[in-house]
Amino acid sequence: MAFVPNYEESHLVVAAVRLLQHRNGHLPTPEEVAGMLTFPQEKVFVLIRGLKERAILRVLESPFETRVDILDPVPLEALPRGVPEPEMKGELDEFYEREREKKAEMDRMFRGGEVDKRKQDRVKKLEEEFRKFKPKGGPEGLFKSDEE
Repeated sequence: MAFVPNYEESHLVVAAVRLLQHRNGHLPTPEEVAGMLTFPQEKVFVLIRGLKERAILRVLESPFETRVDILDPVPLEALPRGVPEPEMKGELDEFYEREREKKAEMDRMFRGGEVDKRKQDRVKKLEEEFRKFKPKGGPEGLFKSDEE
């Protein structure tokens, strides 16, 4: 089932695009729209994709950036009114939880000294291997000692 953006949030996104275009003199990026609305960027990207599928917004993509333009705001009136779909909220909550867990794991690794411990263990292992290293037989002249 495809995501259907709701009426209120869709109107906010379209208004932000229009305002940013007027204020900055160029088509806004989705990040600029998210910043103006103080919505999470992920939510704005989902809303923009839903509005693009309904031919309300046009997304212009280059290898370096993405810009958003208004195609036809009339279909906004056909969107459902009310709160957003709970499945999108659930997906966003899961995403934020995974990101929080990743951040906590990284903090634990770097603050707990685990990275330094791993590094020291690798150095000790290499030192031990170097001590055990004995060159294999080969041409006799290659490994002369300084005493000769």
